[in-house]
Amino acid sequence: MTDELKTGARCIATEDRSVTLDEALLYVAEINSDLAEETGLDLMSVAAAGIDSAAAVAIVRKMGLSGRAYIKEVNGKAYVILKGHPGQRAVLNGTRYLRGNPKVAKLVLSAKDLAKGAVKMTGIAVVAFASLRVVEHVLSDQDPRLTALLGTVAMDVAKFAMAAGAGYLAGAAVGALTTLAAGPIVAAVVIGVGVSILLDRVDRKFGLTESLIRAIEDTVDNFENPFRKLARMIHDWERHIIQQAVNNSLRLR
Repeated sequence: MTDELKTGARCIATEDRSVTLDEALLYVAEINSDLAEETGLDLMSVAAAGIDSAAAVAIVRKMGLSGRAYIKEVNGKAYVILKGHPGQRAVLNGTRYLRGNPKVAKLVLSAKDLAKGAVKMTGIAVVAFASLRVVEHVLSDQDPRLTALLGTVAMDVAKFAMAAGAGYLAGAAVGALTTLAAGPIVAAVVIGVGVSILLDRVDRKFGLTESLIRAIEDTVDNFENPFRKLARMIHDWERHIIQQAVNNSLRLR
């Protein structure tokens, strides 16, 4: 007999078990924390590497592991030129295709294409990291102030952006040196993952995130509320006016 799902306020339940939304979100947060601690990679970095790896696998399936391709301008039109024996390619039996042909659109990745991909994934990471950290902050018994949340999200995004940037540079360099179709994506994945692990280890060893949080806390603690400052200035001004009035009345006597 199939259990029917019953949903209520922040709860998903079957006849045997129920799970609240809070529990599910905390479980995801714990997985992310444990994964980062054990491997140096968080869920977002793993997801980004998985997406790029899938793209590399798709290219290898079309071109073979050693498949090569490059772009050539002919009479004002851009063509993708495929190198190697056509029999080794399951789908692409020709040797020349227009650059806009859907079959070859993603075979040759320029530095611009890699940059767009890095920017897109970083934008997604900003939302993902912020959402995950908000869940951890709200559902845990941490300091209710937002300084820890802001510092952690800022460092997460910074590390991801640096890893994505390093992957982009590696992919662009490989793309400039070789016509291997899958080369740029493979380089971007390997270098990106490597830099992510390195940055996580450096962060944990030197406490960069904690230092950033303390810096934010010091800034907040030393920041004077402008309304409180204005109120104090008005109070001082009132006292000055009153004192002036008292002094004038004493002189008139």
